[in-house]
Amino acid sequence: MALEEVGSENTERNFWQNLSDTTNTIVTPSNMIDAAAFIGAAIAAPNLDKTWGILLGTASYGADGIDGKIARYTGTTSKLGAKIDAVGDKIKLGWALYYTWKNNQVPKSVIVPVAAHNLANTVITLADQLNEEPQIVVGREGKASIRNEVIGTALCIVGSKIEEYNKPASKALKAAGMILAIYFGVLKHGTNSTREYYRAFKGGKRKY
Repeated sequence: MALEEVGSENTERNFWQNLSDTTNTIVTPSNMIDAAAFIGAAIAAPNLDKTWGILLGTASYGADGIDGKIARYTGTTSKLGAKIDAVGDKIKLGWALYYTWKNNQVPKSVIVPVAAHNLANTVITLADQLNEEPQIVVGREGKASIRNEVIGTALCIVGSKIEEYNKPASKALKAAGMILAIYFGVLKHGTNSTREYYRAFKGGKRKY
């Protein structure tokens, strides 16, 4: 009897797991965080020239660093969550790049390579859906590349924000942002992540 009780305790599912089961893995803590981050990023993107827009954008993009950890902690990892993780951060970054290009807040020399890298990874990720079982999982290289691209872009935005008040600091922030986004984001980790994405996609069996 004691062994049966221990076994039942070990297999007991928590509230979030039951909710995930009931909603076919749609409603989970990490998916709710991602949904809030999507809304926040959509509101922040056209307002990155304002202090509140920068703060909201920072919180929205920072959510990418905790969603996976929360999913694992609550035992609610899922294929849907992995898909959102693989594509969602790229869409959010795309919004920011569009508006910073439009408002001339970030140098084009940063926007073009970052946008090209994320477009390539997005196309490969979408093509991976043709596999019977999608193979792409965002790994360390992918996380590192998007993190450096986001932080580098943010530094350029802040540099543009303070340019009229402190030109030396503005130039320093923009230079640091360019190095972080282009070298560490695209060239170092970005090329590795694209290679990993492509190899994973090629290793899968096609549906059609």
